[in-house]
Amino acid sequence: MYSLVCFSILFCTIVGADFSKNTKCYKHISIETHKVYKNKGKVRIMSIFNVGLTLLKRAFYSSIYIRIPYSFILYDI
Repeated sequence: MYSLVCFSILFCTIVGADFSKNTKCYKHISIETHKVYKNKGKVRIMSIFNVGLTLLKRAFYSSIYIRIPYSFILYDI
C-alpha cells in the first residue's frame, strides 16, 4: 500500500512538472500556477504536485479529451 502511495505521488509530480515545462501543449487548460508581483517578480503559488493533481482531476471529470503524458521523465525544474 505504501509503495502505491509513493508511486502516485511521483506520478502527480511528473505530470505537474510536464505541465509547467510544456504549457503550449495545454492551451485549452488554464491553471494559475504563478503570480507576478512588481517587487518580487514571478512567485509560485501552487506546488508542482498540486498542479499534477489538479490536472488529473480535470482530466478525469472532463467531457473533453485531455492528454496526460505517461512518459515518466522527471524534469529538473
